[in-house]
Amino acid sequence: MKKTLIIFVFILPSIIYGSNWYISTSSSGNGSGDSWANKHKFSNFDWSQVSDGDTVYLDGGVDSVVYNINQYEIDTHGTVASPITITKGIDAGHNGKAVFLNTSPDYLGMTLSNISNTVFYNLEWKGGMTATGETWMLDFSGTVTNVTFLYCNFILNYSCGVSANTGASSNNVKFLHCNSYNNLDTHTNSSADQFWLGGGGHKNWEFAYCNLINSNPKTGATQAGSHRDIMQCEFEWGKGGTFKVHHCFFDDRSAGAAGACIESEHLRGTWLIYDNIFKTNCTGANNTLFFSTLSLNANESGDAYMTCLNNTFYGTTDWSRSPSFAGWDSLTYKNNISYFPNDGWYLLTINTYTRNHTMSIDYNQYYTPGPWDKIANENGSDWTWAQWRALDGGAYDAHSTHNTDTPDFVNPAGLIGTDYALLDGSDGIDDGTTIALVTDDYSGTLRPQGSAYDLGAFEYFNGSLNNIIVKAKIFLQGPFNSATGSMLTTLNQSSLLPNVKPYNSAPWNYNGGENLGSGPSSNMVDWVLVELRNSPTQIVARRAAILKNNGNLLETDGSAGVVFNNVDAGSYYIVIYHRNHLALMSAAPVALSSSSALYDFTTAMNKAYGQDPMIELVSGKFGTYGGDGNADGTVNLVDREEVWQVQNGTMGYLKGDFNMDSGVTITDANQLWNISNGKITQVP
Repeated sequence: MKKTLIIFVFILPSIIYGSNWYISTSSSGNGSGDSWANKHKFSNFDWSQVSDGDTVYLDGGVDSVVYNINQYEIDTHGTVASPITITKGIDAGHNGKAVFLNTSPDYLGMTLSNISNTVFYNLEWKGGMTATGETWMLDFSGTVTNVTFLYCNFILNYSCGVSANTGASSNNVKFLHCNSYNNLDTHTNSSADQFWLGGGGHKNWEFAYCNLINSNPKTGATQAGSHRDIMQCEFEWGKGGTFKVHHCFFDDRSAGAAGACIESEHLRGTWLIYDNIFKTNCTGANNTLFFSTLSLNANESGDAYMTCLNNTFYGTTDWSRSPSFAGWDSLTYKNNISYFPNDGWYLLTINTYTRNHTMSIDYNQYYTPGPWDKIANENGSDWTWAQWRALDGGAYDAHSTHNTDTPDFVNPAGLIGTDYALLDGSDGIDDGTTIALVTDDYSGTLRPQGSAYDLGAFEYFNGSLNNIIVKAKIFLQGPFNSATGSMLTTLNQSSLLPNVKPYNSAPWNYNGGENLGSGPSSNMVDWVLVELRNSPTQIVARRAAILKNNGNLLETDGSAGVVFNNVDAGSYYIVIYHRNHLALMSAAPVALSSSSALYDFTTAMNKAYGQDPMIELVSGKFGTYGGDGNADGTVNLVDREEVWQVQNGTMGYLKGDFNMDSGVTITDANQLWNISNGKITQVP
């Protein structure tokens, strides 16, 4: 029995850690792929040998390295707890851009075949054809499950983008903080969709914090009649699942007869569209957002539910069209701003089927001049603004407004998302309704900032574009070294400190975009979450940050302090969270500005809010209690039995590692949990 236990303890850490693979366009050394000196060749790499928790580093060189992906297949299988990561190198000389390039017309580029539990991080897919042809840079095949693309780029030239087609099935696919760019000036082929999502069997997809742009339109006849959609979704897409698009910037400048930010038909499932900016300056029959389920084919079934909240729709040309919703079993359309110019289109388009089911349409702001102040019914009769508001006993847009002027945006028709923030005096300020699903705006500012939600993708922030900096110092009990008076950086030294913040899940649910673009530096201890409050309970803003070994907070680039954009100078409570230590809050509001002084929690117990909120680590130095494995604000038996005990004997970036030495052992229980047991955070 002892022998078996010893074998288990020694084998398991290697599974949790995973192996590192080093891949390039050529091999070197013995080609085993266990180091850059022995790097393996990409073209003949056997992906089946990659397993749970492994990281595959692709050589990016000093500047960039190009990988040919013509008819190239990746088939990897991690686990939910230990996914496989495929990313560019993090070491100097190898941390340039890793580019997947498809140059072959009429062929698929990279195929993800039956892939599961895999993260693609900080990579680029690029179409490199120089003549006509129709091909996809990235294609889903077979069964695809739990795949995430994080901080990736998709650059289309003479090619289409990502295809999830009929015959394949996928579940839980995410594109987070990605950029997709279609240079339409290079296109002469019949289709140039950035994302073609077709065929049943695909569900639970998410696009968040992405920029998706159709640019440089071709103006000649070669583009007429062809597809120029950013997203095209068809044939029971989403059935039985949820499709989410939020905090994204769509910019469609396509020309021709067919093009849209999102074009769709025969949709099923639940659709959540919120905090996005949809912009178009099309010169043909295009749409800002065209979301129609239309009719089902004979072999299709299932309900379709659309929720569209706090979006900004902006058209700049006569052919820019308003959102169209047809065939939905349920439609919720609230807190949106839409602007469409002369002879553009209607305020909104629905059809009789949708109207005869469940519709909740209110608290919107419509800007459309002239004769187009109507709600269109695809089945015939249109309603004027007055007729629409009187329809069904005044059921629709009772609190909405219709204007004939131009919305007050920072920079109308601008090229970036923040151009569509509200100006001082904008009509949409405080005119919205509270929506539980939408907790922040496009830029991450919490809602509401005034007396009520603002309309559109942005919350107005008192007309201020000030940036303030939070300079604070805390110690964590776990990694504190009494001999040096600083904290250990063992997680960092063990290459376990993640490049992406760990606070996007419960209980924090923070979805900001902070990441270590250039990787961690040697003095970084761990991630923390910093929060500002107007009162002990009213949250103003949050940001993820890095804790330095001397206790100071850092930006993700290693600079001192944490910058909060668009936050007025003033006095705020500072709250600091950690993933397995109790949270702290400043005892009183702290004066913050662009030149804030350091607030040092470590010098006295009364620097933190509440009764005995910290532990005295050494004489005169205080820190926050460790041992809160489930981060519920209390150190108790649950943390020992359901976190520490489950993870005991394993190694990695784990919540049960209370002393943060990269392994969960009896020391975490005896020297951290036992001391902290019974302690409760004083943050209200």
